[in-house]
Amino acid sequence: MMESPNTPHAIKRWSITRQKGMMRFILLKYTLSRGGLFFLFVLLAHRWEGIPLSLHVVLIYALLCGIFGIAVGTAEWITSERRYKKFTTNESKACLTNG
Repeated sequence: MMESPNTPHAIKRWSITRQKGMMRFILLKYTLSRGGLFFLFVLLAHRWEGIPLSLHVVLIYALLCGIFGIAVGTAEWITSERRYKKFTTNESKACLTNG
């Protein structure tokens, strides 16, 4: 079962992740891992179907999968940052009113 992204534990994890930087997050977590896995899946699907692959086609797929990884990683970064800022702002307000 996945953890809710709005829990204090998830926010703390994001706090650690964001300290490592946006480029590292996007390039490692999304472009290389998810984009890379998608690239391998596409190549395996071509092999399974018996479709020949030329270097030209492989390079185009690599480029498209890289772009896919960057786009999804950027979207995830923006979403996580908004959630983090909303949560930390609400926590700050709660501390000010209760403290």
